[in-house]
Amino acid sequence: MEDKIDNTSLNFIVGSVLEIKGTVVIIRLFENTSQLMYFFNGEKYSGIIIGSYIGIVRGQYIIVGKVEKEYAYDLLKDLSVQEFRKDRFVREIEVKIIGSFKGNVYESGMVAFPQIFNDVVLLSEKQKKKIIGGSGEVTDTGSDNKKIPKISIGKTWPDRITYNLTWYKLFNSHIAIFGNTGSGKSNTLAKLYHELFKLGFIENQLDFGTSKFVLLDFNGEYIGKETVTSSKKIYNLSTAGKLDDTLYEEDHFLHIPEKRFWDKDMLSVLFGATEQTQQPFLGRVLNYYFEGGEDFKENLPEYIAQAFKNVYIVPNKNSLDLFKQALSLLKLEFSKVSDWIINTLYNSTNESFYSKNFLKNWQPGSGKSEGNYYWNAEEAKVNEEKEKVRSRVDKLNIDFDNPMKDLQLAAYLKMIYELRQNTVQYDHIAPLLHRIESRVSDFSKVFKIVSVDDEIFCKTVNVVSFKDVNQDMKMLIPMIIAKITYEMNKEILRKTESLI
Repeated sequence: MEDKIDNTSLNFIVGSVLEIKGTVVIIRLFENTSQLMYFFNGEKYSGIIIGSYIGIVRGQYIIVGKVEKEYAYDLLKDLSVQEFRKDRFVREIEVKIIGSFKGNVYESGMVAFPQIFNDVVLLSEKQKKKIIGGSGEVTDTGSDNKKIPKISIGKTWPDRITYNLTWYKLFNSHIAIFGNTGSGKSNTLAKLYHELFKLGFIENQLDFGTSKFVLLDFNGEYIGKETVTSSKKIYNLSTAGKLDDTLYEEDHFLHIPEKRFWDKDMLSVLFGATEQTQQPFLGRVLNYYFEGGEDFKENLPEYIAQAFKNVYIVPNKNSLDLFKQALSLLKLEFSKVSDWIINTLYNSTNESFYSKNFLKNWQPGSGKSEGNYYWNAEEAKVNEEKEKVRSRVDKLNIDFDNPMKDLQLAAYLKMIYELRQNTVQYDHIAPLLHRIESRVSDFSKVFKIVSVDDEIFCKTVNVVSFKDVNQDMKMLIPMIIAKITYEMNKEILRKTESLI
């Protein structure tokens, strides 16, 4: 049987449509619209105020509009007469169409358009409950006819109508919450997810399955034990060195699978590598040192010895400085590796190495250069010293087990090689090396590289707190989380599709 329109409010006409501008309607009100609340034929009606709802009668529809603006229209239109008279002004309101009733069924959106001179009526509390709160539970179209609950986020003023939301429509889309500082954006977000998680964890009406929720908390607003939900894991990150172990189920590191870390695109995001020069350099570092299946740490003595040879085959001040930085990173004393390193100076005029102290296989200067010793880049002699370097480094105890510092060291060594080959310009790659140097320490404080290729987040609800993280990391960590989780979910989806 066809739904009949609810005629209860049709006798309570309060105005008429005056003008239509797309979805915005200008309405002129009658005199009987100034009260906050009305009772008519046993029904309760709210007066017209900003934010309230009114109905526009159009055939079988009652078009619903939300009041957004109210003003007084001057019938006299004479500014020289500054006199207020009751019969001089009429009330007009501006409303935006949000939906329509057909019979007793409410549907949001542009279902019908009004016309000029259409009657405007107040809506009963029953009608407003359908607009604001919906009809409560919705029946699933599946075979079990299961009731799908809605979530409540508060009550409206002044009607005190429960404001319900259809969670499966809300959380399956993008959401943006706008407002000034202190306007309640964080509280609104917390309330939305608190009600959703209450349905699942407390009332057992939802099964989240393999879904993961990650809250990026920049100000430490969601790390309280009961905030949003108690069934959560907190990642309380810090680059300042202070860690709070009192929080509920807390971790101080994000775990990145090793195979995800050793990826050119991943590292490009981490260190802001430019596309044309720095990303290809990172790719060459990975290909040479980390993609052959060999252990980087086990091969360090050979890598250091080969870099030593590259420095002295083609004398270059940048190469020498990078080699010293590599040894410092490994906490190796220069003198224990080779006397050449600690004594080598660079002559920028003739682009050569020299020493003020005697060094074996270095030639003494003459004339004005008497007292100095010069290196002539003889390969046989540098090979002899290279073997000594390899042997000495092999005997030293190198305490070095940090994948991020592995990358930093590998970048130094690769740069030394490419400077010898003259295949790169130092000024193009140096900014990348500086970013690696400055960020590795911070990364080591918030990330752990793990061998297991598992998801970053293990629980259904996860809160990542950036309260004690510096500004640089606050910008980078969300990008890293987004990239890794996106790639892993994409792989899971691809595997699922292949099984169908």
